[in-house]
Amino acid sequence: MLANKENGFTLIELLVSLAIFAVISVMAYGGLDYVLNTDRSTSTQMNRLSSLQKSMLLLQADVEQMRPRPIRDLYGTSQGAMISIADEPYRLLEWTRGGGQTYLKTQGSSLMRVAYGVRDNKLVRFQWPVLDQAPDSEPFVSEILENVARLQFRFLDSSLEWHNQWPPLNLNSGTAASPTLLPNAVEVTLELQDWGEVKRLFHGIF
Repeated sequence: MLANKENGFTLIELLVSLAIFAVISVMAYGGLDYVLNTDRSTSTQMNRLSSLQKSMLLLQADVEQMRPRPIRDLYGTSQGAMISIADEPYRLLEWTRGGGQTYLKTQGSSLMRVAYGVRDNKLVRFQWPVLDQAPDSEPFVSEILENVARLQFRFLDSSLEWHNQWPPLNLNSGTAASPTLLPNAVEVTLELQDWGEVKRLFHGIF
């Protein structure tokens, strides 16, 4: 009668098995890491797109609700219903808008004064509590989009001519524009540090 021989793995078989398991584990980890990185990148891009869309929707609402209501600034100087600002940092365009809730839901007109600009590579929105401002009138400032390199506006007048500022300099051969004058459309260009240029065209609904 033959003696029973114990079944088992030899040392070589164990080493080969461990080597195969290690290779499979490395491949599986690499695949999982790729999937996680892809998911993370996709999530980041989706969040970025969502932030851009929300910013554009807010800007669209503000532009499409522009109203021909001039104001007086904190120095008592009359300012047009919409004005480009060239001599102050951060604020590039300022105008009167309607159709929204009053500031902090207080009693009063639904008209408000808003402005947009770029500060520290962020798109910034300004909103004043009153139209005709006092020396102590301070705007509520919201940073609504990050990684913004540049903000630019163009304006389409009633003759379908484009201008880089508002009111246009060459209006009626140098005649001062009416303070209630508004453009027919506003083209907004955002240069993003990660996505390049994004352009939108908004029309007033007044």
